[in-house]
Amino acid sequence: MLACRIGMTTCFTCWRSSSTLGSDITFGIWNEPNLDKFLFPSSPDLYGDLFDYADMARSDANPAARLGGTGAEHGALASGFFASAMARMQPRLRPQDVITVHWYPGLRSPDLLAYMQDTLARSGHA
Repeated sequence: MLACRIGMTTCFTCWRSSSTLGSDITFGIWNEPNLDKFLFPSSPDLYGDLFDYADMARSDANPAARLGGTGAEHGALASGFFASAMARMQPRLRPQDVITVHWYPGLRSPDLLAYMQDTLARSGHA
């Protein structure tokens, strides 16, 4: 599956062409929005606004398009960002949408299986 990581500046261009690209594309809304270096200020409400705009674009261009969110790294669980962002996204999630997170191998990363189980439980889609 191809994941497109796009910011709002290119979102609508990609959406307009998505209807010809098929159903194997997932549009990621923002890369690691829980980190200030990628989304400033890092805020679940701001991320929720971006998800809202992407959903509105989807409705206009291709209602069958798939969105992926939150795209956050593992620190989003402990900080509460993930739960808050999921609450903001929930009203606009459609059956074809996917919940996305980032995990990096290393000493500071949680165990992958435990992380994915925790993420799934907190997503409300377990």
